[in-house]
Amino acid sequence: MDLDHLLPSSTQAPQGTIYSYIDGSANTYYITTSLIQYDPMTRKWSSSGFYSGGEPATVRINSEQFERIKVILEQAIQNTQDHIANRVKMSGLLYSKKNNNRYILGANTTSLQAIEAILAHSLKQ
Repeated sequence: MDLDHLLPSSTQAPQGTIYSYIDGSANTYYITTSLIQYDPMTRKWSSSGFYSGGEPATVRINSEQFERIKVILEQAIQNTQDHIANRVKMSGLLYSKKNNNRYILGANTTSLQAIEAILAHSLKQ
């Protein structure tokens, strides 16, 4: 039985996406060398039917900002002690196009907290 029509129509990743990150609430961040695109979870698709990650946003970043973000993302990839085998509630999913790998970060790990802090800060600018 084909149920694809029931899935949300997700926003397409911007051209040049190098990293993507999905937080524990299923909000998605696409990172390129020049922008961060934020695609939030909507009430319609949230498991509770109430949660909303807010409004979508696209924020331009400069090369220095990208390098700061990249350092944190690459540290998360290297910090294997923060990786877990299966995606569970409140874990994060980091994808690196460079090495075509996915990394699941445990909830409340240093790596997850660092990624979410820098992405939140970058979106406020």
